[in-house]
Formats: sequence, structure tokens, C-alpha cells
Amino acid sequence: MPITLHMCDIARDTNGLALSSRNTRLSENGIAEAQKLNKLLKEIISIIPCSKESIQKAIDRFTNDNPLINIEYLKIVDANTLIELNEYSPSSSKAICLAAFVENVRLIDNMIFV
Repeated sequence: MPITLHMCDIARDTNGLALSSRNTRLSENGIAEAQKLNKLLKEIISIIPCSKESIQKAIDRFTNDNPLINIEYLKIVDANTLIELNEYSPSSSKAICLAAFVENVRLIDNMIFV
């Protein structure tokens, strides 16, 4: 099936939370927790290039520090093909993709970077 991806910026609140109708299902505390996901994505991007073990350590540290957030997945993929990367070449366009539960609400987010 021919598929074309059209990339555009994600609308975010002033604290970086990706805007979504699902956010209306969160309490004020849940929104405050969900806003931390943006910080996690930026932290992971800041340590690349690195090993998968380093990324997993950052995720584990985040999970321990934020027990109200349950990360379903966090993957680094080729931004054009969405195929998961095993190595992070500094020249290729990448995306970090995340799904997490806050107050039983599944939230998704991503960031494209080089």
C-alpha cells in the first residue's frame, strides 16, 4: 500500500504537553504528571548518540521518579520509515515515539530530531 507521511509540528501547551482531547480525561494532578513526558523525550534526545542500555537506564530512572506514569513503549525510529533503529547515526533524521498511561488515560507523543 502506498503511504505518504505528512510531518507537522505537534501543538503543545506551555509546559510541553501534546494537546489532545484525551487530556480532558485527566485531573489537574494528571495533567501535571503528563507534562513530565515532554521532559523525558527531551532528556533521551539529549543523550543520543548512546547505547540502548543508556536509554533504558534513563527510562527506568524516570519511571522510578514518576510512579504515576506507566510507560507502555518508547522507541527511536527512522523518521521517514518508522522502522526502529538499533544504532543512532548523527546524520539521519530520527523520531522518538512514546506511549504512556497517566490516570489510566493512554497518551502518545513524539519528537523528530537529527
